[in-house]
Amino acid sequence: MEWNLKKLNEIFRFDILSVVITFLAYIGISIYYNEGIVGKIYHKFIRKTVEKKKTQKRVLGYSVITREKAYDGCKMYNPKGKLIAQISKKRYKWYLKKELATEIEPGKIKLKFEPKGDGNAGDKFYLSERKSVCVVCGSGRNYLKYHIVPYIYRKALPEKYRSHNSYDVVLMCPVCNKKYTKKVNERQRELAEIYKAPLNGINLPEVDVSIKHIKSIFYLLLKKKKQKRLFSLPQQRLKKLITELNDYAKAHQWGVTLNNEVDELNEMKPYIDKLVVKKITSEPFLSHGDLVIKALFEEEDAYPNFVYAWRKHFVKYTKPKYMNEHWDIHHPV
Repeated sequence: MEWNLKKLNEIFRFDILSVVITFLAYIGISIYYNEGIVGKIYHKFIRKTVEKKKTQKRVLGYSVITREKAYDGCKMYNPKGKLIAQISKKRYKWYLKKELATEIEPGKIKLKFEPKGDGNAGDKFYLSERKSVCVVCGSGRNYLKYHIVPYIYRKALPEKYRSHNSYDVVLMCPVCNKKYTKKVNERQRELAEIYKAPLNGINLPEVDVSIKHIKSIFYLLLKKKKQKRLFSLPQQRLKKLITELNDYAKAHQWGVTLNNEVDELNEMKPYIDKLVVKKITSEPFLSHGDLVIKALFEEEDAYPNFVYAWRKHFVKYTKPKYMNEHWDIHHPV
């Protein structure tokens, strides 16, 4: 009887171990081949988060790319075998997954359909291999994508100027970026004067100061009351704050006011919580970038000259040693 019990225990332990090993193997295979519920969940939610954390961190206040390659350099050909674009690995995989292209060899695909245009065919800059280094000093890690024409202007541009246009987007390390930012700020102050475009923009939304003020009084008194330090406030100031809060409560018929000990704060809180700090504005807000771009498009050829000027500014003050050899200040905008 004793032998049978021992044997049964061993068999039971063996079966549990087999189940655990089988389950772990299933999870591993599902993740590797991106199949099954486990694989789909991992690739859709967990992997992206993990990869993002691995490839991004903050250096000198900037969110930087830490992976070795910022440019994947995958090549895409049209059905006739003509190179028409350099694309990312993500886009490369998408074409293969949708069966819109066939893989010629690792890193090269040929489209199965005739595209509407020739893409970047003939453009040496877009078709050349791009190095994943800071264009100024050559640092190969911890870089960020930098807009030669500052993003504040780029985002104010019409869509046709913004989409699929990475000509003036380069890699810079945080150190070089920080040095150059000082010169950029100086230039932006000059542009603010030239185009009458304040750096803070115009038609800034005004906040309803009265509500903001009442809420700040309430939360100050609440904090002091919880800390049992209410009377650390000067008596005259405390009296003034209570009076202001009570006057507002009476004017808006809350039906509750504070005594000198502010015991009714909890009863007043629901009314305070309903107060929303509204932004009062009659005209739409226009940023510094909006104003400059609007002025540029009112003059013929002003925008291309604006871009050329920023490119010259970048070259003058950063003296980049590692720019793509096909990049040119006067490349058409």
